[in-house]
Amino acid sequence: MEVFFDFGLFELLAAVGLAALSQTIYSRKFLGILFLITSAAAPAILLVTVAGPTQRWIAAICVATTLVNVAVVAAVLQAGHVPQLRLPRLMQKERTNSATTDGMSATRVWPEPKN
Repeated sequence: MEVFFDFGLFELLAAVGLAALSQTIYSRKFLGILFLITSAAAPAILLVTVAGPTQRWIAAICVATTLVNVAVVAAVLQAGHVPQLRLPRLMQKERTNSATTDGMSATRVWPEPKN
């Protein structure tokens, strides 16, 4: 097995790509509903088809978490607006506020206010 020292770059790119894909899917109501039905049906089918009791408990946990996720995403789809995850920008301007503490100068950095 070959080890790559990429410090998680490929995983980060995959996560960003998956986030962009999900934003595209859940921005359209039909596709969003289709993916919700599929994501709810898959663990339910798994719950029916498993063989052992341990697998059945794992499938039941998957169904429970899926139903919570479906409820949240369905509520967002009904509202009609899919919120975007906002990441801090690297080139964002920062406000500085100088303060003097015990005769020593200290600079506090405050992020820009959000409108």
